[in-house]
Amino acid sequence: MTAADAAVVPAGLQAAVDVLTELWPGIPVEQAADGARALAAAGLLVPVEPAAVAVQLPWHVPPLSMNDRHHWAEHGRLVREVRDTARWVIRAARLGSHRYVEVCLHWRPCRDGRRDADNPSATAKVVFDAAVDEGLVPGDEPRHMRKLMPEIHPADKALGPAMWLTVRVLA
Repeated sequence: MTAADAAVVPAGLQAAVDVLTELWPGIPVEQAADGARALAAAGLLVPVEPAAVAVQLPWHVPPLSMNDRHHWAEHGRLVREVRDTARWVIRAARLGSHRYVEVCLHWRPCRDGRRDADNPSATAKVVFDAAVDEGLVPGDEPRHMRKLMPEIHPADKALGPAMWLTVRVLA
């Protein structure tokens, strides 16, 4: 599915569009989306938002930041370490193999304060690559993976700092 196709498919109806395109190979995505809308309007199809699975990551702060300025060898070592760790965690979660998923990195820091929402993106990219390495999806291009901007949650003294990845299977 291309990014343009994703814009055509109504939220919650992706599974119906997938079934229609499998039943009628070659049907344009727009036509399959119209069919899914018609089925839902007739009450024959109830759109359901798939549940997300949360995979707890072992870091309390993003190990990689967009502001990092390491020597290239040190940066490569850090990326390799983060990617290997993320692979083990994703493997342990036994998420299976899918055609299209939505992923988002979440971070709850130890205290509130101003934070640049872009900074965890460096960690998110490496974690998403690890998900591909583990066979969650065939690749990390838009037709296989919808990547959401990392989400920074408010600090919570009772829960403490945490980082996790949410994976929502869309097809």
